[in-house]
Amino acid sequence: MTVVTGYPSSGKSNFVDQIMVNLAKGSDWKFAICSFENQPETHIARLMEIYTGKRFFEGADRMSVAERNDAFKWVT
Repeated sequence: MTVVTGYPSSGKSNFVDQIMVNLAKGSDWKFAICSFENQPETHIARLMEIYTGKRFFEGADRMSVAERNDAFKWVT
């Protein structure tokens, strides 16, 4: 178990998400997540963005349908 502390809105969750995705991609680690401040749908979308390096909802560099399906399968 890892506990990360800090001031509110200082980027703790994003930092941990980046580490998780990088370890899962690079070393095939598995994680269970309990995040009380994020809705599961929003958190999954953010993890998919980190995985693909592309935006989920909006922006010029948005995931294609195939990339979205692949990322969702990887995250879940």
